[in-house]
Amino acid sequence: MSDESISKSRLKQFGRVCIIDGEANPERLERHCVGGIEVTLCQRCYRELLERSAPRSSPIWTPSDDLESIGRALLAEADLLSMLAQSRWVFGHALIDRVRKEAPDDNEDGT
Repeated sequence: MSDESISKSRLKQFGRVCIIDGEANPERLERHCVGGIEVTLCQRCYRELLERSAPRSSPIWTPSDDLESIGRALLAEADLLSMLAQSRWVFGHALIDRVRKEAPDDNEDGT
């Protein structure tokens, strides 16, 4: 199997882009289950998500009960949504700035 066909199959399997930063390189994309939600993340965004949740990780020897597991899933999901909201805020402002820069000047016709 060629590298190109592997990349295309990874795209079909994992999605087209990272939902956080838009990374499209299939070699950097991975499918993850975060708080019960399956998402496509690039390796960088997944590492950042893990770093956000690391302080809340329990020691390996501490058994977790169902309520703790649900709580951890909700916190992981909240971290993901926080990252997603921040990236959408940045992308939204970038689009608005681009439109404003490309818009014709209203005073060009001399009025």
